[in-house]
Amino acid sequence: APLEPRWGLAGTLVLGTIILVVYFVLQVAVLFGFAALAVKRSPSLDPVTLERMIDSNGFIVALSVLLSTVVCLGLVFLAVKIRKGSTIQDYLAVRPVRGLTVAKWLGITLVFALGSDCLTRFLGRPVVPEFMFKTYRTAYFVPLLWIAFAAAAPIFEETLFRGFIFEGIDRSRLGSVPAIIITSFVWTMIYIQYDS
Repeated sequence: APLEPRWGLAGTLVLGTIILVVYFVLQVAVLFGFAALAVKRSPSLDPVTLERMIDSNGFIVALSVLLSTVVCLGLVFLAVKIRKGSTIQDYLAVRPVRGLTVAKWLGITLVFALGSDCLTRFLGRPVVPEFMFKTYRTAYFVPLLWIAFAAAAPIFEETLFRGFIFEGIDRSRLGSVPAIIITSFVWTMIYIQYDS
């Protein structure tokens, strides 16, 4: 069977970049919205206190992640659907996975996580960044935070990076190795912000 049509390399990178920008702009907009509400309620609020209030507020962070995820997943699906002849399942390479394969990769992930945590402790660094402690303490409704961090954000990231962008680069002249390197690099750059 012929391959489903894909966006070319340029189209994939442009659309992927636009979706990522929208993702972050929406999150910042939510933060600014809450900041504006806080200033409206307390006009004498100084900028440092305001920043501390919203910087790692778990409730605000969860809302911003959920809003941006819903909108940007919609944008990924729209980008796939407007490509004639494409289906979301085929374009994003959504395939059933055998239980044995899932168990094997969960085991590998567990070993990697334990090794990473041991190395982090050995280097004298905290396993959980202070940002995460602050976020958890200020979540107000912890299930919302779990949904945002453990479900919504990973689903969006996998759909965009390992689905849309990876598939677009992989099917281009660049192929699989550059697709792995580019998507891994961009994903890593996004998470450097939490290593402070």
